[in-house]
Amino acid sequence: MPDHMMPEQCSRAMKRVKLKNGSLEKLVQCELRAMGLRFQRHNRSLPGCPDIVFLKKRVAVFVEGDFWHGWRLPSWEQKLSRFWRDKLHENRKRD
Repeated sequence: MPDHMMPEQCSRAMKRVKLKNGSLEKLVQCELRAMGLRFQRHNRSLPGCPDIVFLKKRVAVFVEGDFWHGWRLPSWEQKLSRFWRDKLHENRKRD
């Protein structure tokens, strides 16, 4: 699906999204700690600044909320622009 922004514009816009330690991310971290796992959070030295990093195992985890996967999309998709509606439908197909 073609994007309506140039790659530089898209990158700049996504870099401005600053939510860290949201409720879902905190829940995942809590469960990992309860399992006795050790990890780093928001390692800026790695591409994309992963939410959770297991350095010894060389595993990076990105915790994404419901929006990006279109959870319950039919109930709120009328509020979105055509671009986002199409993008989330594609994400749901992919997932």
